[in-house]
Amino acid sequence: MTRHEFRLALEGRQRRFDRQMEMLAAHAAWVINHRTPAFGEDVRKRKMLTPHDLLGRERPRSMAASARIWREFIRPFKEARGA
Repeated sequence: MTRHEFRLALEGRQRRFDRQMEMLAAHAAWVINHRTPAFGEDVRKRKMLTPHDLLGRERPRSMAASARIWREFIRPFKEARGA
């Protein structure tokens, strides 16, 4: 096996492991989110877990949040151009 083939094999193994961890995190999030609430726990105030939270990754942004961030970023440039 050449170095290139060995590197490709390692990358494929890492991708497979990452995919398995994503599937496991998704199942764990489903179980945690749909468990019977503890006594005195308000289900409406509980933050729902996502697989991204369990894997330690950032949550994907919604389109509305992305648009708001973009408008906040571009506002000073528009004001400077208009002044």
